[in-house]
Amino acid sequence: RSLARASAALAAQGRASARQRRARRASVCEEAARQIDLDLPRTFPDHAEFATADGRSMLRRVLCAHCARSPQVGYTQSLNFLAAFLLLQLPARVEGGLGREEAAFWLLECVIERLLPSYFTAQLTGVLADTRTLDALVASHPQLHALPPHLESLGLDLSLVSTQWLMLGFVTALPSETALRVWDLFLSLGVRALFAAALATLRLLRATLLAATSFEAAYKALKALHEPALDCDAFVRLMTEELAALSPERLCELRSAHVPAVLREQAERERARSASRAAAPARR
Repeated sequence: RSLARASAALAAQGRASARQRRARRASVCEEAARQIDLDLPRTFPDHAEFATADGRSMLRRVLCAHCARSPQVGYTQSLNFLAAFLLLQLPARVEGGLGREEAAFWLLECVIERLLPSYFTAQLTGVLADTRTLDALVASHPQLHALPPHLESLGLDLSLVSTQWLMLGFVTALPSETALRVWDLFLSLGVRALFAAALATLRLLRATLLAATSFEAAYKALKALHEPALDCDAFVRLMTEELAALSPERLCELRSAHVPAVLREQAERERARSASRAAAPARR
């Protein structure tokens, strides 16, 4: 009887825990859905696909499905553009019988979980470390090493644009055909292709950036990549040169050197916030 009572108690605890998990997941999904609804009209607003209610509903379903599957990640801005980009590349039916929305959903999950892990969490640990990795690559690059001190003299931190480049895989930064070529390499080689694309971009803009005499001029050049990158073949040739110079081993070493510093800074900020919250009642 004691075993039966213990079993019944454990079962009750398990059911309560499952209900709590479902409630937390529902809460996360509800909050995410509100933010998704705000972002839908801002997602490729000039594209015919998402100018219609049906297109926006399709995108919403993919993003809400992601939040339901991965409430620990949830929704962050930029996932809307990634999901929309993937939907635009897929036919109504793909190999294996998957529908367009389901295929886009699984591709999005692959990007989040395998290709860019820790990029889309609330802390953004992965992308924060990778923007620092890119800074280190630029500083040691034979053709780009003059850029960091010049941009610093203008008060411009490269991460203002490189964060978006990396999180969005250049889908909003480059002409569509060039972005697709970047994604061919990204899906094949992983994040190393995004670093190569960033270095190729800076090589294209090097002369313009070094000639810039103000923050505004440099920032405008970094945000206006369409014309310099229209020749997708030339862009891929630059990427190929950068990939040849950046081995997976070197990139792994550089990235691993920056992650601990980011984690320490995040822990320090959290301790400071906790201390501030604890001191608040005393101040009142």
